[in-house]
Amino acid sequence: WYEKSAEKRRAYAQARVGACYYYGEGVSIDYKCAVDWLAKAAQNNSAWGMSLLADCYYYGRGTEKDLSKAFEWYEKSALAKRPYSMTRVGQCYYYGEGIGIDYEKALSWYNKAAAAGDAWALSLLGDYYYDGKASEKDLTEAVKWYTKAAEKNRSNSQARLGRCYYHGEGVPVDYEKALHWYKKAAENNDAWGMSLLGDYYYDGKAVEADYTTALGWYKKASAGGNAWAMKQLGLMYCNGYGVSCDYNAAIDYL
Repeated sequence: WYEKSAEKRRAYAQARVGACYYYGEGVSIDYKCAVDWLAKAAQNNSAWGMSLLADCYYYGRGTEKDLSKAFEWYEKSALAKRPYSMTRVGQCYYYGEGIGIDYEKALSWYNKAAAAGDAWALSLLGDYYYDGKASEKDLTEAVKWYTKAAEKNRSNSQARLGRCYYHGEGVPVDYEKALHWYKKAAENNDAWGMSLLGDYYYDGKAVEADYTTALGWYKKASAGGNAWAMKQLGLMYCNGYGVSCDYNAAIDYL
């Protein structure tokens, strides 16, 4: 039905058909077909179609990778008030992807996207002030934005916020709050959050060291691809912390 409607030049249906091909919903993934339909939707002023078409150019799916074209369509979609695209435009300006680096414009678009409720933008605003790459480092401001993103269930911000509480960055040290946000991130399958939970129990700084619990979290984080957790597991197997000494297992992780 979407395809029949799309053939009648209805922009939403064209974008929906393109999205189905892009994500493999009801059909096999076919990026070239996705690009064809999304281009039609974009030409019909669908902000969603423009946004997904930009993704195709950004990642090189169904077409050659072209960051300039990706930026062009992200910007058109952003001007049509699509929050995700506003964030993308900010990111393009921040990293110089398809356009020259311009931190002021990056910040402006992040703020617009954040005001529109985009959790990713809230998280990137936290990074903006935490990293101090584009402006003077401001950990208090970073925590403010990480908190907003974390409350919207953005897992990497939950992990970052927990880390801020653990190390006293922008807020007083508070191990209970650190543990709370680490667990939230882990519940959302964030491998970094799981790794930080491993550190929490391994370090013995906030609680008495518990190598067995640390090992469990490092294993979960490692399964999620976290390199730090793999290194920690290697060291634990090598030294027999929380597990019997096993050099072969250590080598596998290191």
